[in-house]
Amino acid sequence: MHAYHLAVADIGRGEMGKNNAGPWLVEQVRPFDGTGSKADSDGAWCASWESAKYMIAWRHACELFEMELRLGFKTTRSALTLGDRLGKCGIEINDLTEVREGDTFYMPRDGGGHTGFCRGPASGLWLPTLEGNVGKYPALVQSMKRKVSTPGLYVVRYGG
Repeated sequence: MHAYHLAVADIGRGEMGKNNAGPWLVEQVRPFDGTGSKADSDGAWCASWESAKYMIAWRHACELFEMELRLGFKTTRSALTLGDRLGKCGIEINDLTEVREGDTFYMPRDGGGHTGFCRGPASGLWLPTLEGNVGKYPALVQSMKRKVSTPGLYVVRYGG
């Protein structure tokens, strides 16, 4: 199963009780943030969520092909670290009209960076995205769009 399709299944899931917290985050996202933390409120989760989707997809592939599970990359809670790691083993997409569903975008923002999946190619001024941890509490996984002119925005194709 492709990481993007796992991510689509998460639309509407996210924070509960308080900012950056809730049972879904503790059970489905925090185990993949690279820290081993199971804290209920342990910081931003966009990269942890995306790392989780890649890791679960990788586990499914290993099971399907009866392969030994060897990590294809190290998970992280940092959007910029995840972007760097995937960028080293993926293909940067410079023409945003060539973006495919499931490609990953990264962008700098206050406090570090942000990451998510692309839903398809840019159309006009906009790149359709699927993102987690956006906006004020309660932040949910949701379909969005980003301006193609966003400073520092880049897209990487990894594993597909």
